[in-house]
Amino acid sequence: MLDIPVQEPARPVDASIAMINIVFLLLLFFIAVGTVKQPEPEGLEPPESSLLRQSGSTDRALYVQRDGELIYLGEKTTTENFVARFMQSSVSKGIAGNNVKIVRVISDRRLEARRLINILSTLEKAGLRNLIIVTRRKPLQ
Repeated sequence: MLDIPVQEPARPVDASIAMINIVFLLLLFFIAVGTVKQPEPEGLEPPESSLLRQSGSTDRALYVQRDGELIYLGEKTTTENFVARFMQSSVSKGIAGNNVKIVRVISDRRLEARRLINILSTLEKAGLRNLIIVTRRKPLQ
């Protein structure tokens, strides 16, 4: 008698495992790349400009409300408190350790220029010399 090997029936390929792996990798990717941005204070309308690109992150910016009130990291503050907190923060360590302290200031466009200049000069007198006024890019028409 001939001995013929019995082949087991082929199992269907289960694609759900591969799909789960892809979803998991995408999830890890978005967790690694995503950053949580501080929300802008309510009612703040930054001035608009026609710049082609935005410079740097505004996550740790100093916000100046229409009435001159300062907000840093979601909390109301004074210029003295802001300077003290900023100088101690990791942001103040500078870019690539070169000790360049950059302060990004986002003001309401309805704020009087005189008040903004007073705030900026107070920051400058406190030792913060690299001040950048952030504007919002105008939408293309």
